Amino acid sequence: MNHRLDIKGQKFGRLTALYPTFANNRGLVLWACSCDCGSKITTLILGHELKSGKKNFCQFCKNNSKIKHGYAHTKLYDVYCKAKERCHKTTCKDFNDYGGRGIAMCDEWKNDPGAFIAWALENGYKEGLSLDRIDNNKGYSPDNCRFVNYFVQANNRSTNRHVTIDGISDTIANHAKRLNIKRTTLVSRLKAAAR
Repeated sequence: MNHRLDIKGQKFGRLTALYPTFANNRGLVLWACSCDCGSKITTLILGHELKSGKKNFCQFCKNNSKIKHGYAHTKLYDVYCKAKERCHKTTCKDFNDYGGRGIAMCDEWKNDPGAFIAWALENGYKEGLSLDRIDNNKGYSPDNCRFVNYFVQANNRSTNRHVTIDGISDTIANHAKRLNIKRTTLVSRLKAAAR
């Protein structure tokens, strides 16, 4: 990442720039900042907004509730919005599979995208990984979410069929991987054995 603006350790109002995190889709670098208010959540702000004085306190400081988080044009914020919509927007095409069956986003994340993004950056978020609920019957919360690759997420779907082979109950994809054969080959063999 190209850090044209090096402001590490500099103080801007109540904020101290800690380290650059990632660039949004316009190539602008976000900086993780700590705030004098003692908030446990790291605030992410564009470097030029700090330098210009446009942002000088975090979203948790009293009487400043209208501060925007500064990462509306990032892929990670899009992940947040889509997860929230699936749970809480009845017009979302996936609502029935999520909010419609009681899956919700925890209040901490639902009310503050900054809390979600800070958690994500501290818990393995990288582009190309997906937000995954560990237990598909529970909602989106820090203790039930992780970032995983497509294979892990696909194997964690509630619609997956589990079969028992050699005394081990697992998904067909995991059995195929364990047995070092193609998934389609295993499906064919299972169908033949069932006849």
